[in-house]
Amino acid sequence: HLAGLLRSMGRLTEAESMQSEALDGLESALGPKHPAALAALHNSAMVLHALGRLREAEALHRRALEDREEVLGAEHPHTLTSLHSLARILRAI
Repeated sequence: HLAGLLRSMGRLTEAESMQSEALDGLESALGPKHPAALAALHNSAMVLHALGRLREAEALHRRALEDREEVLGAEHPHTLTSLHSLARILRAI
């Protein structure tokens, strides 16, 4: 969760790099639809949102939502978090 700490400290470029590396590693090791990889995908989108890269964040949030719906179900708290995050991005665009 170091990337999250960096994000909260405003060190967004470092957080984005670290989060991207974590996402790549988790997807390679566990598969792109593993819950841990989906959490990293969501966190990557959050960093991109904080950086103002809204279209990139939107794409990742959409992917996270679709995959979480498939893997976890539509009513799972993590799926609902992805839905909320996507809505926030769409309001900001």
